[in-house]
Amino acid sequence: MSVQNGDIVLVEIGGVQVGALVTNGHNQLADMLDASNKDTPGVKQYQAGETGWTFSLEALFDPAATEGVSEALGYLKAGTLITVTHGITGTSIQSGSGYISSLECSGPKNEISSYSLEIQGTGAVSTGFGPELHTDANAISDPNGNETDATTGWNQIGLTGTGSNVFESQNSVVHTGSYAFHTNANDTPYNGCQINKTFTGLENGATYEFRLYIRHVGTGGEWRINVDPGDGFVNQHTIETADTTFEYVSFQVTVVGTEIEVVIRESDDNAGGVYVDNFSMKKVL
Repeated sequence: MSVQNGDIVLVEIGGVQVGALVTNGHNQLADMLDASNKDTPGVKQYQAGETGWTFSLEALFDPAATEGVSEALGYLKAGTLITVTHGITGTSIQSGSGYISSLECSGPKNEISSYSLEIQGTGAVSTGFGPELHTDANAISDPNGNETDATTGWNQIGLTGTGSNVFESQNSVVHTGSYAFHTNANDTPYNGCQINKTFTGLENGATYEFRLYIRHVGTGGEWRINVDPGDGFVNQHTIETADTTFEYVSFQVTVVGTEIEVVIRESDDNAGGVYVDNFSMKKVL
């Protein structure tokens, strides 16, 4: 018999492990539709309806935790849609998007203070992922294991000038590994400077998850991550000028057709630039 020690079953929110976990769980739900009628006297009959899911956890209060009660309260108050994974990293993973629906803090006498929360899932929960689809050897291909000093596989628009007007691989500001992408559009009046990549040969109707780390250079204006899964571009994330530390970004899109285009672009003229690292794309199974 093979059993699993629960100590290694963890929770991540936005790619960051929840600190000081005590217990956590995943609950899959199905509505039962009452189909009882006069032709079935004395017994109840049901049909299966829509399905749903929740994640729950209890953790100790740690004010130094990167992902803890303060962050959870912020998500709840703002109604933030979060990406959450539950399971054993790299093997058994359930992943989905949801909202924190409840948060309870406890401070008992002569005991460690703690908090508990529940996340109400929206949409389907995945039980795994396919192989890495961002396979070009470049500065952000750390998840595929072939990181190198290059921008191979990605295109640029308006970033061919001199000085700050650049799209390059560099090694001075990185999140993972030795290299990261760097863009800067401060030396050009071109509106809409960008880097982009189109993923082809995808399965129509399938859902794909993207993960990356990104930060602003600190001068200029907003940059955005826009994605077209086949039915028009949608802004998935906005990087403000003040966002000068790497932040984790993840999102899922469902392809209409066989291609997805990813665009990382400035929102206006001379909007500065960004650093991008650790880019991943996988099919949700």
